Amino acid sequence: MKIDLGGITKGYASSRLTDIFMKHDVQGMINLGGNVQVCGPKPDGSDWRVAIQAPERTEENTLPWLSQAASGSASLAGLDYIGVLETNDQAVITSGGYERYFEKDGVYYHHIIDPKTGYPSDADLVSVTIVSEDGTLADGLSTSMFVLGLDKASEIWRAHSDEFDMILMDTDGKMYATEGIKDQLTSDLEIHWIE
Repeated sequence: MKIDLGGITKGYASSRLTDIFMKHDVQGMINLGGNVQVCGPKPDGSDWRVAIQAPERTEENTLPWLSQAASGSASLAGLDYIGVLETNDQAVITSGGYERYFEKDGVYYHHIIDPKTGYPSDADLVSVTIVSEDGTLADGLSTSMFVLGLDKASEIWRAHSDEFDMILMDTDGKMYATEGIKDQLTSDLEIHWIE
């Protein structure tokens, strides 16, 4: 048995850096690759704008993590990001199987493992972004919600909506977000709001 803290390490690090920023009255953005945490507003007083990355295409220019219909969708073609979140004093942390994967015999295997099966998660989500004041919580939840899938993630959010919000993309290329960030999130895609 081995304990691996890789699922929360960057979120923990960004939270600790934020503590240091706050102690020294520093405003800024910490970007640890998929893990962004902002401390206060920008120097001009406005909110930071954090782009939520679109699922990346493979070298063959395909999106194997989406259903066949969604991967050919014109609405997803060429997108670098699926939305922009305006925020301050929050962590914005994304997990997706498209970041680290390999292909073997025509099958794509990503790095997010379902602990029940020991294999890469086959849930109905391809991208999960958690928005929370707590970077460690956001990092752990982004991976957990990815494995749990849309319905269970929505259920958990409803029970804990005061602690975090979510931006999700499912395997059909549909974008979902929780109503707590309705005034902060913009997208060229249709957003299905979770209430």
